[in-house]
Amino acid sequence: MPLRTFGKMILFVIILMAAYSNGSSASVDWLIGYWEGTVSGGSTSDHGTREFRVRTVSTDGTFSALWAIKNNLASNLSGKSENGSVVLTFLNGPAKGTVIILARPQDGLLIGTGNPVNKPANQVVLHRKSSKWNVTSLSSGCDFQLYSDRRANFGQPLGIKHLAEGETTFEVGTHDAAICKDGVFQRILATSLSKIEARNWLVGYWEGTVKGPSVNLAHEELRIQSIRPDGSFNALWGAHGFVASNVVGELEDRAVKLRLINGPGIGGVANLTLAQRDLLIGAGSQPGGLASQIELHKQSQNWNYSTVQGSGCDYESFTSSGRAEGQKHLGEGAITHEVRTGNSLICQDGVFQRVLK
Repeated sequence: MPLRTFGKMILFVIILMAAYSNGSSASVDWLIGYWEGTVSGGSTSDHGTREFRVRTVSTDGTFSALWAIKNNLASNLSGKSENGSVVLTFLNGPAKGTVIILARPQDGLLIGTGNPVNKPANQVVLHRKSSKWNVTSLSSGCDFQLYSDRRANFGQPLGIKHLAEGETTFEVGTHDAAICKDGVFQRILATSLSKIEARNWLVGYWEGTVKGPSVNLAHEELRIQSIRPDGSFNALWGAHGFVASNVVGELEDRAVKLRLINGPGIGGVANLTLAQRDLLIGAGSQPGGLASQIELHKQSQNWNYSTVQGSGCDYESFTSSGRAEGQKHLGEGAITHEVRTGNSLICQDGVFQRVLK
């Protein structure tokens, strides 16, 4: 074979190898972004939407990712992408040790099997929703380890949370604010505790029990956002996970008076006393004289008990037929829908912004 021809063949092979190498590196980009889907079958009891977020993929196909039931704490995953298939392993959380094996039958779709530890296998279907891994903005956002501020398990790691650019969380113990800027948390020092306690010891999220001859409620919530200079305030009261009632209240020294102005307990009153730090005890009564004992424990200085500092939005909830249900609360950035039009309403800076359908 002539030397010149042989040289051309070698050059052709090198070009092919380079093209293959570049294609192989680029081929992992299809996985980067935000995915949503479902898990069904097996021992699965929670059929909520699953979120799968991949920020970057190494040239060898390995990557780290986050997995969560939508709007819940996320678990860390390690992953490997090879020849269109994806293998995921849960490193922490309730599903620790679970392995998910997925195939890519078409662009934007992953289908496969989840294999929990010592449990039946289940089916997993994921659809790619965005090429931006955090969905909400072009900036990277911030992932962080969330810790409990409840007294019963103070400081216990709860899992991974994600904040979009500009959102805020609080440092457990100090209550310093940490705001996400350019993918990095910036600390904002909290007001001194002595100044806060002068009046705002009552502000926050409280949870406890109401017990009496005809009532035994285990998870009642009281949420207070702010207190006026004269000691009056508005609040929300309700069972955990249910529509809340509006409350008007008065604070004088260590005494708290509450009155329900709508909902099933309308007209009910409560007289509470700060028995010790973060503990309110007292008596409640309903129209007709039914009395009850109330005990509330403060769970968080953050009144909406979320990781986001924003004021959130309270609103009147209606059924699809237009019947008023009562007050509900959304944290900053959360979304509800307008009855009949289906338009989205997103809570931004404490005010709903309408997003047309």
